[in-house]
Amino acid sequence: MEKINPEMAAHNIAMILCKKFYDTNNDKAFRDTDKKEFYGKATQAAKLYALVYDAAFKEISSNNKEAYIQ
Repeated sequence: MEKINPEMAAHNIAMILCKKFYDTNNDKAFRDTDKKEFYGKATQAAKLYALVYDAAFKEISSNNKEAYIQ
């Protein structure tokens, strides 16, 4: 079994979920950088990205190690 690049895969997964988050928050206030709501949503998106990236990286790295052992 070929190893998956955990950095690239984790980034791709995190970006997909952040895009979904962005798509579900399509009100004008979310896109207006002069509004306070924009910065709150940006902070939420950053936290989402970091959490998803870390979880995906850990899972993929673990699977890569297991594939090497077998």
